[in-house]
Amino acid sequence: MLAIFLLAFLNSCNSNEDENLQNKYISPIELANSLKTEAKQLKETIDKIDKSLKNFDKLFESQLEYLNCFKVNLENFEELIANSDQDILVLEAKFSVVKRGVDAFIEENKIFPEDLNITHENIQNIKAEDSLNQLEVFKKGKYKIVAGSINISKYNSKSIDFLKSINFIGKNLIINDNPNLSNLKGLENVSLIGGRLNIYENPSLSLLDGLEKLNSVRREVIIGSNPVLLNFDGLRNLSSIGTALIIGLNPALPNIDGLSKLTSVGGLLYIDSNATLSNLEGLRNLTLVSGNLYINNNPVLSSFCGLQPLLKDSDFKGDYHSVDKNGYNPTKQNIIDGNCKE
Repeated sequence: MLAIFLLAFLNSCNSNEDENLQNKYISPIELANSLKTEAKQLKETIDKIDKSLKNFDKLFESQLEYLNCFKVNLENFEELIANSDQDILVLEAKFSVVKRGVDAFIEENKIFPEDLNITHENIQNIKAEDSLNQLEVFKKGKYKIVAGSINISKYNSKSIDFLKSINFIGKNLIINDNPNLSNLKGLENVSLIGGRLNIYENPSLSLLDGLEKLNSVRREVIIGSNPVLLNFDGLRNLSSIGTALIIGLNPALPNIDGLSKLTSVGGLLYIDSNATLSNLEGLRNLTLVSGNLYINNNPVLSSFCGLQPLLKDSDFKGDYHSVDKNGYNPTKQNIIDGNCKE
């Protein structure tokens, strides 16, 4: 009886093992489809990182060469899977080598390969729970480069100190509607932004401290609707803006002296509805504005002397388009002639 029992037990084990193997079996077609999906996702990640690093001119030339090698290896990979006479397992092994290479590249260069969304509320297509989970991953990684954008919106904490490892942002830095954020400490190592810098509708933001190393923003800078913002001193090392500088609806802002190192704006200059702004001395080193100039609805703005070097001796390519409803509204010629304040 014992022998019969053992035989039945062994047969049962073999049957279960066969069933498990059958469940684990993946057909060549399923494997090919899985490889296509993974290859597409990996190509998208490489493309995102590639575009991000290209925003920083020649700073990442060697890294871009590595990325190009990965791109070449993945080129036409889907077509190769569909038409190849090779064993699909051989292609899977080749893909695995590329995937490990990309993962190692991301880890070595401390690249966060996607957007970083920081919020305590569900906004647009972003769930608060997903955002906080993503944030925990970010904190552990100590990333230096964010390939996508950083969106800080409806974040209830007072501090963003956990961002202090970041040096470069590939796309945009958006800081919007954060009820308790009073300064930007945590961003003190960011030197380049490949897209936009937008800071708006932050009810407690009084200082831009934390952006002291920021040197260049490749697209526009918009700072608006920050009711208690007192100065721009945190931007004291910003030297170039790619497309536009827009400053509006900051009622507690008396001056923009923090922009004293700004030399170029590659588009329009727009300053509107800043209730206590009295002068433009912070723009005295501005030598290039490629777009039009709009300065309106600043009721105590009585000195435009900060614009004299730009309009008199420098490369102002736009129109002195609209200067109206300020404390003083000089013509372009008034400013050039020295009649720049009332």
